[in-house]
Amino acid sequence: MQLKQSLLTYLDKLWCGNCQVPASLLFEVSDDTKTTTILASFRLSLGLCLFAELLGYFFITLGLSASRPIWTFITGVILKISGGLIGAFFQNKSGTFLSLELQKYLKKLSSHSLEIRSFLTDRGCSEQEISSLQSLPSEVYQSELTGYQRARVLNIGAPISCGLALFANADVVTSLIVIFLGLASFPIGENFFKETIFRRDSELRLGLASQLLEFVGKIYREHVWLTAKVNFLSQLPLLLFSIRLIWNGSGQLLSTFFGLTQGLVGLTGTLAFQNARVAAIRTTDMALHLINALSSPYLIVTPQRWNDHCKSEGEDEVSIFTKLEDGVLLKNFAPILPFKEKEIFSLSSIIPSGSICILKALSGKGKSTFLLSLNHLIEHKGDFFFIEDGKILNVHKLSRNEFESKIFFFREENADKGMRLVDLFKKITFIKNEPFLQDAKTHFDKLLVDLAWNCPDNLIQHEINNIEANKKSVFPNKMLDFLKNLRKRQSDQIQSFFNASGGNLVTDRIVPERNFSTLSSGEKRRITILLALESCKAIKSIRLVILDEPLTHLDETNINYQMQVLQELQELPLPPSILIISHLFVIEMKNKLLKVQEIEL
Repeated sequence: MQLKQSLLTYLDKLWCGNCQVPASLLFEVSDDTKTTTILASFRLSLGLCLFAELLGYFFITLGLSASRPIWTFITGVILKISGGLIGAFFQNKSGTFLSLELQKYLKKLSSHSLEIRSFLTDRGCSEQEISSLQSLPSEVYQSELTGYQRARVLNIGAPISCGLALFANADVVTSLIVIFLGLASFPIGENFFKETIFRRDSELRLGLASQLLEFVGKIYREHVWLTAKVNFLSQLPLLLFSIRLIWNGSGQLLSTFFGLTQGLVGLTGTLAFQNARVAAIRTTDMALHLINALSSPYLIVTPQRWNDHCKSEGEDEVSIFTKLEDGVLLKNFAPILPFKEKEIFSLSSIIPSGSICILKALSGKGKSTFLLSLNHLIEHKGDFFFIEDGKILNVHKLSRNEFESKIFFFREENADKGMRLVDLFKKITFIKNEPFLQDAKTHFDKLLVDLAWNCPDNLIQHEINNIEANKKSVFPNKMLDFLKNLRKRQSDQIQSFFNASGGNLVTDRIVPERNFSTLSSGEKRRITILLALESCKAIKSIRLVILDEPLTHLDETNINYQMQVLQELQELPLPPSILIISHLFVIEMKNKLLKVQEIEL
């Protein structure tokens, strides 16, 4: 089995070159070897179909001779069509599979986008390319579907197959010409790519980035001349066929014409397809950069990295601590500065359930690195324990999903720019709306009901508008009332949260349909702590709430409202431990809140 996997991935790597993402790289982000085997198998199947296509070209050319039986031609047509159709199926499967795999890990970008952005910038990616990361799965899918490697094999192999058939039909001169065209297409295409297409793409990339229009105009003028040369080559089949007809009469007319046509189509196709090659290389490079970033030893994002981290870190249930209150325990917890492998500080602390630990951290002390380490997004040393019912559990004994279910941490800067407030509260409102959704699944397509729930609110609103205007929609007209009721239920529920929270959240400016990114800094602070409270009420597994400067950018009235929310968190039936990162309002919190401890970094 291991030999089979190695052979598959080796052949896959040869096939991909620098135009597609090798299947072996998926293992860098996934601990499941099946992912690499499945993708490599799809591509191997495509290769076999491609071989059938080339045989089809041979038998079609052979069968077009008047001296050959009709079944020769029919065999070629069957091989050509079936190879093309089945090959396209496997192309689609590999593109879909790879796209979905990448989407799994792109979800994590919202938690550590700053680190990923820094990593990709250091590796020569432009701002525009990094900003397009979210569209990478669809671009990878298109690269698989376009299939530069498949096109290159066809552009070289089809003329050679046709040439061999012409040779078998005793049309030696034409055979040699067609075979030469097939063999020549590779070096000509490589030279055309390196000296023109790739250089032009690189120059255009730099010209557009620098906004030097004179330089960009020069590149476009050169491209016009190159296009004219390629168009001239596309007319050569007719010219060569005319010369062949005048020189040697009409014998083997059909097979000659077909062979010459495929020879020149292969050559011109090789040249014309170099533009697609540039796009494929750029997409593949971005995917490789992303996979390298996600599998970096400094990040803990993928299943593979989580397993590696948990194997190297953590003690068994600690016996030296006895009779501890439920809560959170940090033991020699030391964040590591990414790329420098340097510990910033070491921290040991116990935060009992319902109590508050204020971590005073001035700018430059490593606050962001500490928070990312605590959330196990970047590497660290030391241990982190949850204490529940007197039992001490090292987080390194948990799965990633189990760990994340126990922590509330929301980074304002990582919220999608188009995210509405209603989208922020989806996890919470799902619990209240689950019976409504389950009932809807008995009347409508289950997948469409799930889509309606998970889709951003602005897109659902757009689909409702389409249905009401009798325009095409993803959802059938009969789902209109369901979609409207779903939006209204969520909106009413979230508005009730705002009303109960008071202060600057009870104004006409704050509505569930408002974009989070358009809020003031103070309003964002209020929303974040409200989100923490409602999350703890709805999701009982949360044992630690992390808040970053929750009282900054607020006036005295809203500071008091924030204090009330913190009190509510402390007084929940199953209260979480609360970690507040702040160097401001520390005295005020210690005076107004109970069970507060202070640690200064």
